[in-house]
Amino acid sequence: MRRSIAFAVFSLLSVLPASLLAQQATQATPPQRDPQAVSVLRQSLATAGGAQALATVLDFTATGKITYYWTEQGEVGTVTVKSRGLKQFRLEAVVSDGVLTSIVDNGQARHKDADGTVRPMLNQHTENAGAMYLPFAEIAIALIDPATSITDLGMVTENGQTTHGIRLQKTFSARDDSDKTLSKLTQRDIFIDPSTFLVVRTRDLSPTRSNPVPTIVHDVTFSNYKPLNGVLFPFSIAESVNHQQIIAIQFDQVKFNNGLGDGDFQQ
Repeated sequence: MRRSIAFAVFSLLSVLPASLLAQQATQATPPQRDPQAVSVLRQSLATAGGAQALATVLDFTATGKITYYWTEQGEVGTVTVKSRGLKQFRLEAVVSDGVLTSIVDNGQARHKDADGTVRPMLNQHTENAGAMYLPFAEIAIALIDPATSITDLGMVTENGQTTHGIRLQKTFSARDDSDKTLSKLTQRDIFIDPSTFLVVRTRDLSPTRSNPVPTIVHDVTFSNYKPLNGVLFPFSIAESVNHQQIIAIQFDQVKFNNGLGDGDFQQ
């Protein structure tokens, strides 16, 4: 039970393969790109170091402590996160039960339990898993991708914090996405502090095994930004599912461009 909860953020849903989201569709109308939202995203990207500095980050390796909230007290372990581009991501945690490993490699996701059991995971979040802990990378891509709509959600207040909400979402033709399910699966909400222009939270949605329409809320919150090689990186990260926190990470060391290769994203 503990191990399944530990990987809830990756395996909540195994219904739609990531390849489904890669379909190329002829759009009936150009996607909406709200000027105010675009401006805020550009300011946020500039605050983080700018697109040019971000483009120099080919990979990162981060180490620190992780807390899994299996109980109210939580269980603390050590964690190593490796990321290369948008398509490759590895999280390896050492807890009392043993070593837990989650890997995303070019749309293929799997995790290994402490007892050695390996299970595949298929869900929409594998497509951009490499950007999950570096939100500005996704912003940089959205700004230059004409197929991504950018919608201004206005000022949004949650848990006493007021942020500027912006929605990024792929658009598809009515032929390929008549019920808007594919578009909903690509939806990512970005919440930006209006005074610092830093990303403080991202939100996406997952389907369930019984319902392909995504309704499960997955949040990632970011804080404790520190400059590293001209780029601001969040050293504190927390994840929640349906507003229930499941993971908290505190990095103590982050290194860019360690020369990670495909072998780093194998079991």
